[in-house]
Amino acid sequence: MLFNSLEFFIFLPFCLLAIFAAPGRYRWAVVLLASYWFYMSWKPVYGLLILASTTIDYWAGLQLDRPGASQSRRRTILAVSVVANLAILFYFKYFNYGQQIIQSMVTAGGRNYVFQPIDLLLPIGISFYTFQSMSYTIDVFRRERSAERHPGIFALYVSFFPQLVAGPIERSTALLPQLRKLADWDRERFFSGARLVTWGFFKKLVIADRAAAFVDPVFNSPGSYDASTLVIATIMLGYQFYCDFSGYSDIAMGLARILGVRLSVNFDRPYQSRTVTEFWNRWHITLYSWFRDYVYRSLGGNRVGQARWFINVLVVFGLSGLWHGAEHSFVVFGLLNGLYIVGELGLRRFRRQLLDRFGFGLPGRIYHLLDIVRTYTLIHITFVYFRALNVRDGNDIIVRIIADAGQVGSTFLSALVGGAGLDVLAAAARVPDLKAVVIAILFLEVVQWRQGRRSLTAFLDGMGPGVRYLFFVIVGFLILYLGKFDAQPFVYFQF
Repeated sequence: MLFNSLEFFIFLPFCLLAIFAAPGRYRWAVVLLASYWFYMSWKPVYGLLILASTTIDYWAGLQLDRPGASQSRRRTILAVSVVANLAILFYFKYFNYGQQIIQSMVTAGGRNYVFQPIDLLLPIGISFYTFQSMSYTIDVFRRERSAERHPGIFALYVSFFPQLVAGPIERSTALLPQLRKLADWDRERFFSGARLVTWGFFKKLVIADRAAAFVDPVFNSPGSYDASTLVIATIMLGYQFYCDFSGYSDIAMGLARILGVRLSVNFDRPYQSRTVTEFWNRWHITLYSWFRDYVYRSLGGNRVGQARWFINVLVVFGLSGLWHGAEHSFVVFGLLNGLYIVGELGLRRFRRQLLDRFGFGLPGRIYHLLDIVRTYTLIHITFVYFRALNVRDGNDIIVRIIADAGQVGSTFLSALVGGAGLDVLAAAARVPDLKAVVIAILFLEVVQWRQGRRSLTAFLDGMGPGVRYLFFVIVGFLILYLGKFDAQPFVYFQF
């Protein structure tokens, strides 16, 4: 059941009515039932998988919290929890990929190996709820929280439907206390949540899905397009990813807010970042904080020698790339970002010396803008590998853009000075509705510029009544006039 489907728009009103009609002490049970209904609407057997993760980690939490349990026994219980969860994840997501790697190694050694792939449909959101459930047992093991005794509340923590299939990946210390006492109906909270939901649908339906209509044909067959089209497709790809995933996060936050639950912020205007390190503190925040807290720090973080520190960064980003999918291209995506960050860490003193010597006295705002452009470019190179069908296609796209830089520059220069602007780019890229996407992106950027350092919720709620009414009239018009209503899945549902 997609947020942007007719089924969800039928499900949601009945769901909210049932939740707020239920007595407060039983409200959690109605939300739990709705969450399992929501998840099992894709395939009923998926409910057994999420129930398995829930049961394993509920049991593990109780055992870890038993008085007098020795540290060696606690380590064993934690290992059982982590291995069981990762085994489920590996079987459904990485089994065939692992078999391919084994086949390549055996074949390279001169032996014959017949690989028989298993035909499995990847359960929606398995990486998200597995990581969320594991973080609970790790927190209990570290004694950062006590075990949750109520099995129903814990099951709701793992399966809470607004953020179940694509995050944010919530920590038990933040989410569990809110689920124990779900709030009563509140009119102001409903409209505050509805504003977030509306803004999320604008990002998804107007920008992400329209951009995808152009991006998908180009990246599915990059050899059929020239370098200028590849550049435009890569720029559109960045906005497709951002608006698709942050749009889902906004919808999830809005739905949770209606229920009286505050979810973590998952995106914070990432394309305004000056460094790659800053970018990953603003993009998919809950995933990368998960890797920071549970993997990076366990490896020693930056409390080790410089060489080991850099290796820790590469390991974390390599694993984060693999988290996205069982393909070499995802690993390349992760490792490239890791290399960028290692480069920033290793060269920061040298960079400061260069600026001091060859800064030419340029204003700080110019350096700020150049840093943003550099970061934007580096990140979008990694996005090429993220979206490409394989590493070879990703290499081909990057090489062709660099080799035909003159042609790309000529096309964009013609668009800039020739008076036709977007028409030139649209003709070059064979995109009839490029103007619609660009108008929506410009509107998005203006809103984010006005948002500044405020959270999106505070920004939307802080508008005066008249301004807020006009703003959502514009947003509603753009959704109705430019939105694509063909129920395209969210990109991160595949992870």
